[in-house]
Amino acid sequence: ATLKIGDNTINAQVIEHIILRRQEATIVEKIYGKAEKNDKEAIFRKLHGLDSMNPNVIFALCCGTRSSPAVRVYTSDGVVNELERAKLEYLQASIIVTSAKKIGLPELLLRHMHDFAQDLESLVEWLCQQLPTSGVLRKSMVDCFRGINNAKVSSIVEKLPYEFEFQYLLPM
Repeated sequence: ATLKIGDNTINAQVIEHIILRRQEATIVEKIYGKAEKNDKEAIFRKLHGLDSMNPNVIFALCCGTRSSPAVRVYTSDGVVNELERAKLEYLQASIIVTSAKKIGLPELLLRHMHDFAQDLESLVEWLCQQLPTSGVLRKSMVDCFRGINNAKVSSIVEKLPYEFEFQYLLPM
């Protein structure tokens, strides 16, 4: 699937990784070339409301796999709150705490860790801050930290592999 903008054609991958997630290459470099990149980029971003990237967008992008966030419809008026809700629901559904006091984090979250934190320790801290204070998951995660004393956070965090099996999850 592609989208034609003026004389330029972009696909879903460009929309996801360049427009929504803004990685190394920018949309202007992909569409307009590198000449006058800074001026065109500023104009493009301002016109399309892309002045800053909301890291919560990863919780809105469903690839049709088991490890993807749920499919949702977002509204222009409520998109910020809807992204917050999608983030919270994804975190609560995908993070696990085992009886062995290990925290299982989904590969999707670890892959995009630098959107939220500098390292694994700050990511786990950020995750705890995102979860409800009175929630069972947050309390279980905090209990895991109490048991490690001076050990590294990496000693209690395990990566949950990405599940590529097809599944569209629809929230109720």
